[in-house]
Amino acid sequence: MQARIMIVDDDSDVRLLLEDAMRAAGFDCVGADCGHQALALLEDFAADVVITDLRMPGMHGLELLSLIKGRCAVIVMTGFAEDLTAEQVMALGARDFFQT
Repeated sequence: MQARIMIVDDDSDVRLLLEDAMRAAGFDCVGADCGHQALALLEDFAADVVITDLRMPGMHGLELLSLIKGRCAVIVMTGFAEDLTAEQVMALGARDFFQT
């Protein structure tokens, strides 16, 4: 069975690029443009992994992490230099953290 991955990013270019890459690698993948949409999609799409942006309007990636970390693995990404380190984000429950 292939892993199910959700990409959450308000930047559609980044989200679509990652979705295409995951599908090309053979994963079942869906995308969401915000944390609220991700939560709604997770009702029907049982993701094994959620890759979420950190800075998004409406719901910060850390808020999404806190709401879903018990349901699936969460990888947090950001394109901005943040005050948080990878160790801090992982201590909050993320499986991994990377800066793009």
